[in-house]
Amino acid sequence: MEQQSRGGIPKGLLVAFVVFGFLIVLGLALWIYAAVRDYPIQGLAALRDVAIVILALESVLVMFIMLVIVILLWDLLAVIQRDLIPLLRSTLESAEETAHTVQGTTTFVSEYFIAPLIRLSSTLAGIQTTVGALGRRFFGRG
Repeated sequence: MEQQSRGGIPKGLLVAFVVFGFLIVLGLALWIYAAVRDYPIQGLAALRDVAIVILALESVLVMFIMLVIVILLWDLLAVIQRDLIPLLRSTLESAEETAHTVQGTTTFVSEYFIAPLIRLSSTLAGIQTTVGALGRRFFGRG
């Protein structure tokens, strides 16, 4: 099995591309050197023509890459609309259901546990105060 680089391209293929690119640059450099050395004026004109062709090819390549990027972005937007938005809607509905459940639970606990506990505590505090006041009145403490 061939090792993969971080981008997922096999390392052997990556090395082949680098070597191929290096050979092309080396060949162009040697051709430019030979053309300018033997025929300076015609060599520079040929160099100019080659540079124009290279820039034209580069422009076409950049436009093709931009077209591919636009198509991929268009596809990404379609995927977001098709898959992500319904998922977000279902998540929002689930969150609303959870909020209603929590609200119902807090209302239930408040009405059937906390409120009676507060009433009991108030009653016991009133009884304690009453017993304390009666005790001071009849037994003279305090």
